[in-house]
Amino acid sequence: MAEDRAAYNGRYAVYAGLRAAHWRLQYSEDPRGYETAGLLWDIALDLEGGCRASAMSARRWIR
Repeated sequence: MAEDRAAYNGRYAVYAGLRAAHWRLQYSEDPRGYETAGLLWDIALDLEGGCRASAMSARRWIR
């Protein structure tokens, strides 16, 4: 899917984020990938609802 840039519907931040996650997993010293999980979570929130979803998630963490 990374090679199919049309699949991202012009959302190049998603494309760039997934590429970054790929390389982080390849070269990370964290075998569990926790560092990359946060990045993937942020990308998922952006896909679902942009800033509103991110704000709601942050509010849940504060409680």
